[in-house]
Amino acid sequence: MTRIGYTRTAIADIKTARAYYRDINEGLGDYFRRSLLADIARLRVTAGVHRKAHRHYHRALCRDFPYGIFYTLDKGEVVIWAVIDLRCDPEWIQKHIGC
Repeated sequence: MTRIGYTRTAIADIKTARAYYRDINEGLGDYFRRSLLADIARLRVTAGVHRKAHRHYHRALCRDFPYGIFYTLDKGEVVIWAVIDLRCDPEWIQKHIGC
């Protein structure tokens, strides 16, 4: 089974997004987290099929929210580098993931 790891940046991104949605509506932050984790879990099967959005980062799209999961795949391990609201300025996104 493919191992999934997270960078500190990705964990912070998830916490920030969850708080944002929690502030909009009670329960929405928890729904965001569950939905996102399901999307990430699917990477165990689908990792590598997503287009490379920036340099060596693949980008998987979240099903229920306008977020992209930026990850790399190396020797059977998926590393989540960032989870970003895709409505952000593209230049900010590139800076955030270090491009």
